[in-house]
Order: sequence, then C-alpha cells, then structure tokens
Amino acid sequence: MVNWMKALAEHYAMLRERHPEDKLLIVFDIDGTIIDMRPIIAHVLQAYDAAHGTRHFAGVDAKDIDIHEDLFDDLMDALGIAAQTAARIEPWYREFLWSDNTINAAHHPFPGVMDVIRWFQAQPNTYVGLNTGRPEIIRDETVKSLNTLGREHGVEFTSDLLWMNGLNPDHFIPHTKAVGIRDFRERGYRIVAVIDNEPGNIESMVTADEDDEILFLHADTIFKTPLCDTPRTVRGNNYDVTPFLAAG
Repeated sequence: MVNWMKALAEHYAMLRERHPEDKLLIVFDIDGTIIDMRPIIAHVLQAYDAAHGTRHFAGVDAKDIDIHEDLFDDLMDALGIAAQTAARIEPWYREFLWSDNTINAAHHPFPGVMDVIRWFQAQPNTYVGLNTGRPEIIRDETVKSLNTLGREHGVEFTSDLLWMNGLNPDHFIPHTKAVGIRDFRERGYRIVAVIDNEPGNIESMVTADEDDEILFLHADTIFKTPLCDTPRTVRGNNYDVTPFLAAG
C-alpha cells in the first residue's frame, strides 16, 4: 500500500520544482479529515442523556464509533436504540451537533495532522486552505475553534482560505467542494493536493482539476459515500510528518 504522506511530500517537491514562483496550496477538508468526529458524536449523545436524565448512551466510547455523524438511523441501530426512542432524540442531536458548545468542548484533531499542516505553512510561498461542507453561517466559530486547536502546534487558519457551503442548506456538498477548488484556482493558487474523507467529494473535485496535477488523498476515517476509483488518489489515515522532514 502506498504511504500517502510520502506520496504527498514527493508530489509537493515535484510541483515546487516545476513551478518555483507559484503560490502553492494544500487543501484540507475539516470534519473527518482534520477533526476526529468520533469524540463529537459521543459528546452530543452523552449531553443528550445529561439534559434529559436518561442513560441511553452511558457506555458509548468515542473510539468504538465507526458510523458517519449524518447517518443517524444507522448510528442508533448500532447502539441498540429503538426506533421510537431514536425519533425523539434525532432533532436534539442534529441541533446540537454543530452548536458552539459542541465545537468548543469536543473538537479534537487527528494525531499528527497539525504537524503536517505546520510543515506546509512553514514552507516559502506555500499555503493551507480549507474546503468544508460546513454551512457558511458558522464561519466565525469554525475559524476560532480551529485556531484554538492549532495554537499549541504553531498553526493558524485564516477566513480568506476557508471555503464553506453556501447559506442554502440544500446545496449539494460534492458540488460546492468542486466550486471551492475552482475558486482557489481563480484567486491565483496552484493546488498541489486535496485531502478529504469523502470519496464522493473527491470524485467531484477531480472535475475541477483542469491541469491534471492535483494529488487527491482520501482520509480513510469515517465516511458515508461509497469508495470509487479516482485518478491520482492515495488513501491513508496516519498523519506522519516524517516524510516531510526527510525531504528537508
């Protein structure tokens, strides 16, 4: 199996040599790619118990969750929650999944991902962008929470390099992801790589790769769209900064 971080380090070096004057951009998704969603899911479920005096989720451990946060019925089935009870829980769950309290209390990055981002941000004429399906309405909270996490790692994110889903909740996320890639290109960035946990998003973003030179990295964490074959794509889930340090 290809070492996905080694592939990224080598691809970056190749494009840096090929385009020495260009502004290079590495684009990360957020949830399921930078942020581990399992503690968030566990936090919201246990907060439901605390708010309602129940014990439906007393034994839930974040590390045992392997179902995407949007697949609520599948998640409840896996946890043995009856459909009638789940129906009462769902509105509360969906409301609080992206609340300020949840974002502040339960956001945790995957081990090593901030080190990889810091390495890129330390390189000359190189930038890290974010392309997320999160709604535009939580832009400020998103930037603030990510910078709180990144501060101890020497990482800083800026709103101008954050592409979010539009205000219309019906916007199709894979489509908006591709629009985001085109927007970064139109603003003068040469995109080296895109890291995302959803195969469906990657499939869509491939259509925005007009130069056929973006490396796509599938973060093999928790995802809801089916795996598919896409060009120039590698998979992994271990953010190891060693290949970048070895590259100098």
